[in-house]
Amino acid sequence: MELESLAHFLREKSKNRYADPECVAKSIQKAARSSYRLAKCVEDSIDLLLGTSIESIRSITAQIKQLDKAIQKLLAGIPNTLQTIPGIGRSIVLVFSQRSVILADSRTKLRWLNMQAFHGENISLVLFKQKKPT
Repeated sequence: MELESLAHFLREKSKNRYADPECVAKSIQKAARSSYRLAKCVEDSIDLLLGTSIESIRSITAQIKQLDKAIQKLLAGIPNTLQTIPGIGRSIVLVFSQRSVILADSRTKLRWLNMQAFHGENISLVLFKQKKPT
């Protein structure tokens, strides 16, 4: 491939992110000239490994998309203002909201235990009678 066409290709595909695409094109051409062909048995192994890696990346990317959609659905039902803070995304908001639910639940249990103790019941018996969450 000619230097100008490779530089044009790099400019187009990178959306002008390279400061000097001609220099990058020269480096790519130099690397291509100095590389050597692999033996057929090694080439097949590397192709298999690269194919497996690409499939793993695609699978993980699909899982990330599914999780993002699930998080978005969960957050749609929770009123929050944390997402207005720069740098705080949906995942962080979900973690904070779940922590606050856990804290609120713990405070409710503590109040209930304090009320039981205030009424003179033995706390250890109260804890023993409590149903364990299933």
